[in-house]
Amino acid sequence: MPTQLRHTEGGIARALFRVAVSGRKEQEASFFTVIVWRDQAEHAAESLSKGSRVVVVGRLQQQSWSAEDGSARSTVQVVADELGPSLRWATATTRATRNSSG
Repeated sequence: MPTQLRHTEGGIARALFRVAVSGRKEQEASFFTVIVWRDQAEHAAESLSKGSRVVVVGRLQQQSWSAEDGSARSTVQVVADELGPSLRWATATTRATRNSSG
């Protein structure tokens, strides 16, 4: 899923994207939805594309609901505090934005 950027009714940016996590090539990957808010959401939408290697720091959040058939469903998402490109196999160039503070 490419990065999806939407805004709440109050104008707050929210981005969603999926990441695959695996430790080794022979391990099956786990997939997580990452949620990013505010300026960082806009930065993610501008900077990330399918296949981007990304480092995500955040907290796990579980959501539960009842499906239409009455069965219980749940998912685990990552609410990102920090995002960055993985520098293991690539280089990156950054630029400050208007809201940057040091």
